[in-house]
Amino acid sequence: MSSEQLNYYQLGESIHRRFQAQPTAAAALELLYQKGLAAGHVIAVASGYRSYQQQLKIWQEKVEGRRPVLDNDENPLAIKDLSSTELLFAILRWSAIPGFSRHHWGSDFDIYDYSTLPTEDYQVQLTVAESDDQGIFGRLHLWLDQIITQDCSQDFFRPFANDRGGVAPERWHISHAATARSFEQALTFEQFKLEISQSSLPLKPELLKNLSEIFERFILP
Repeated sequence: MSSEQLNYYQLGESIHRRFQAQPTAAAALELLYQKGLAAGHVIAVASGYRSYQQQLKIWQEKVEGRRPVLDNDENPLAIKDLSSTELLFAILRWSAIPGFSRHHWGSDFDIYDYSTLPTEDYQVQLTVAESDDQGIFGRLHLWLDQIITQDCSQDFFRPFANDRGGVAPERWHISHAATARSFEQALTFEQFKLEISQSSLPLKPELLKNLSEIFERFILP
């Protein structure tokens, strides 16, 4: 983690949940939130900073079949029919390796539009269906397409905007470039290899067998 301290923040009114982030990223997100309000959008954070333990829980639950593992079309897979290597790459499509999630940095946010929730108790899933042009959050993301590509004042970008054969496209995932830059530069293959070698992660043997491919497809920004 950088020299800045992670703090708790909240956008707008008390209806919004608190999230953790680096101060520079949170300040930029607040500006984006205010700009969104002016355009008729209420940006809300589904996920900001995520600890190693939180990411490990997601990873373990997917390996053990207690959380769905999805195919490219977001349909649940029957993991009992998959080899360990197939399971590994299926998980990597939608979930980062603990220790290597951008959410560990405090610079990245999963966002949605609170104003377009269909019901008060609707559970946001962060799916392609929710976030495509015709989805319930489509209007927000069409607006963000213009903000992110034409207005660099907040320096936000979508690290998973396009499908490059690694992490599935996540239109809802935005990153504050100035905050994330130092973390991206520290991502070396040597560091990755060392941390996986010293870990006790589920599917560690498969991770070690496929280190180079995983680094190229799922770790590099």
